Amino acid sequence: MAISRTARRALTVAATAALAIGSLAACSPSGGGSEASGSADDLDAALEQGGELTYWSWTPSAEAQVAAFEEAYPNVDVELVNAGTNTEEYTKLQNAIKAGSGAPDVVQIEYYAIPQFALSDSLVDLSQYGLDALEDEFSASTWGSVNVGGKLVGLPQDSGPMALFYNQTVFDEYGIEVPATWDEYVAAASSCTPPTRRSTSRATPATRASRPA
Repeated sequence: MAISRTARRALTVAATAALAIGSLAACSPSGGGSEASGSADDLDAALEQGGELTYWSWTPSAEAQVAAFEEAYPNVDVELVNAGTNTEEYTKLQNAIKAGSGAPDVVQIEYYAIPQFALSDSLVDLSQYGLDALEDEFSASTWGSVNVGGKLVGLPQDSGPMALFYNQTVFDEYGIEVPATWDEYVAAASSCTPPTRRSTSRATPATRASRPA
């Protein structure tokens, strides 16, 4: 069953909501996708009309995700493709975007890699479909990871624990408070790095703690 361009975009967002991963905009040879637009009504209409979606993912739970989505939306058929893990998939994805063809409708992207696709305007802004209303369902940190440049470019799927280890002796020596933001982190690193080394050194209060005495 063929689906219209508008419906296909809406279906892309629908799958993103169900599968909780990133959604690709319509690709052009330049990689830009800012032309994608729609509304919550478009989403509902696309789900009712049905069609086909391609979903790239390497997670073990992907098959169960697809099965649950197809059960909820029986008019939609999802083709699951394992295009490789991590950078292997990202390389194929970037090549497909540049070529203007072959990119999936929905794709799993790790948080750290989202900006490289979002900043090139290759991901759909999901807020236009009302999915920004889901913010309260996620922690602030994971929600922030899928918001780039004021656009909601995906929905979080999971999040692993993160921690900052630091050397209290070094912090006391330089009078550094434990940073609570990335700006404070950069400022702390600059305050304990000699000016002559700042252009080449990557040492920070945190990384110094891991070096042997």
